[in-house]
Amino acid sequence: MGMRLEAKAERIGKDATQRLESLVIVRHLLLSLMTRLDPPPLLGTDPRAVLPAHISIRHLQLRDLVHCTADNKILYVYDKAVHQHRPDVGNEKPSRLAPLRFPPVTMTTDYGLVAAGGQSSELALHSLDEPEAKPYFTSLHASINNSLHFCRDPLSSVEPRLLVCNNDQSIRVFRVARRAKGGTPALENVDVLRFPTAINHASVSPTSRILVAAGDTPEVHLFDCSPSGSFRRIHTLSVATDAGFSTAWSADGMKFAVASQDGMCAVWDVRSSKPLAQFHTLDGHMAARCVKFSPPGSHKELMIFTEHRNRIHVVDATTFSLSTCQTLRVPLASSRTPPSLTPTRFPSPSLSQPPHSHGYSDTPRPPHHADVLAPLFPHSDNAALRQLFTVSFADVNRPPPGEANISGACFSQDGSRVYAGTEENVVEWEVLGAALRMMDEGQVA
Repeated sequence: MGMRLEAKAERIGKDATQRLESLVIVRHLLLSLMTRLDPPPLLGTDPRAVLPAHISIRHLQLRDLVHCTADNKILYVYDKAVHQHRPDVGNEKPSRLAPLRFPPVTMTTDYGLVAAGGQSSELALHSLDEPEAKPYFTSLHASINNSLHFCRDPLSSVEPRLLVCNNDQSIRVFRVARRAKGGTPALENVDVLRFPTAINHASVSPTSRILVAAGDTPEVHLFDCSPSGSFRRIHTLSVATDAGFSTAWSADGMKFAVASQDGMCAVWDVRSSKPLAQFHTLDGHMAARCVKFSPPGSHKELMIFTEHRNRIHVVDATTFSLSTCQTLRVPLASSRTPPSLTPTRFPSPSLSQPPHSHGYSDTPRPPHHADVLAPLFPHSDNAALRQLFTVSFADVNRPPPGEANISGACFSQDGSRVYAGTEENVVEWEVLGAALRMMDEGQVA
């Protein structure tokens, strides 16, 4: 009798287990179907914060001017300086981090350093680890520095390399000497890569194996990076119809993306010469300006790219599915009147601060576009012609009413937030699900 009861109980237990497993399978199928019908957003649709900022765009097409440091400070360029926000510190004004001798058109940060480049090949380095050290300044005696990129030096464990893409059809490769006297970083030229066209952007994979470069033609140039530190051209790809202005690598170093003037953002797998995916700006003719992948260790593998004005696009970098791509409009806001949907983190810039103080000023300033054209018209007898070109550039760069020029975009270092800049603010969005993961890992108190 007891054995029959045990056998019956065992059968009931197995039946219950099978039913439970069936319910779990059905639940997963339903969730999968719901996701396909209405995919969840990748970022919060409403910004987490809108931070007042002044960001100087001095070149119509170079729009990679917003970066995040290892300790989650937001860096951007304004006037002749690199400025910083600390978005997690309430009631703190933006401040000047690194004064410069020139108006920068490009900047980058990594390895505890920030670098800025100018219209007449000026170059500056500033140490974030030793803020009291004097900045390093030099000139390449070439054309405009289009972009800068830090990467690992295969011959050094502490001193990185800096790639400088210049309009003179070159990429100059420098070793950054960080152990210089007084803590001031210095540069040692180790290589120059020559091209048949001006190069607008280049980056090295996180694995330090491949360099990708894009320039004023649709071609994408790939180089092998040897352990000895040399470069060997291995492939030329093409899918866009116009110039490329931004490149980026996925955290695993297996995929890279290029944003182009024709509005395309193309993604490749390093194992194939055919694009893995292609995305386009919303109206089809607005240029794609800046592309970034989420950093290593992020809760979600994402890719973002910006349009020339108004919008950023967010892509699931595990599937690269068009159906899950999210488009967000960057809200308009001045530093004086932040939008009510998200309060600012600190008071508006003081009207009493002088224009060149460490703070900001709303006092009208002469158009910064004149700085762009100064190298072309250095003599006083060209003043009228320079003014004509200055007004023309200002008219071209001025957005229509209700629109905003995008100055750049980036991820926070933990991948939990996305930042996009205009000329008047920095907007912060939350990556959905990132906070839950951080709590699970004990990163949130």
